Amino acid sequence: SFFPVAIDQCMCWNSGWQDVNLVVRYNLVSGVFALTPSVSFGTPTHSYEDIGEAALGRNLNEVRFTIDAGRQLDMISRRLIVSARYGYAVVQKAEDSAGNLVGSNRSNGAVEGTFLLSRRLAARAAWAWQVTHGGIASTEFNDDNFLLFARVLRDNYHHVGAGVSFSFPRVDVFARYITYVAGTDTHAGRAFT
Repeated sequence: SFFPVAIDQCMCWNSGWQDVNLVVRYNLVSGVFALTPSVSFGTPTHSYEDIGEAALGRNLNEVRFTIDAGRQLDMISRRLIVSARYGYAVVQKAEDSAGNLVGSNRSNGAVEGTFLLSRRLAARAAWAWQVTHGGIASTEFNDDNFLLFARVLRDNYHHVGAGVSFSFPRVDVFARYITYVAGTDTHAGRAFT
């Protein structure tokens, strides 16, 4: 079995369709410097369970506005590339049991440095962050809004990571390690991909 536990002993596994996303991007500038804005829309595929730690998703519509930029740093080294991303998500407000609407728009950003070790092998280092605008801090939940916990939690974090990638003619193979550095009302942990 792929999973370490053969049976759902914790009763926490959920599987199913989550959200569908449509993304439109347009490369405005390319070359040594590249600039690509995008707009995406995400919506739930169906009315799935959104309560609990193992919920499929937040069951909310989102519109995300993102800008990606990258630059070769030839003045330092022809093998060095830096890229950055900033995105702002406008998220559908969720209603608590008292009829109050709670917003949880968010900003996400990332900066990545890439060093080309050869034509096919690259080493990377990255920093990523998220700030939730609105939402509810874990200490602010009460009887009226507790069921919104997984949907509108004020999840703020900073992650750092490093990795390597190798490019074959038709596919890239990569390994990446990401770890939590700081945050509030978020998961602390590490991931190896």
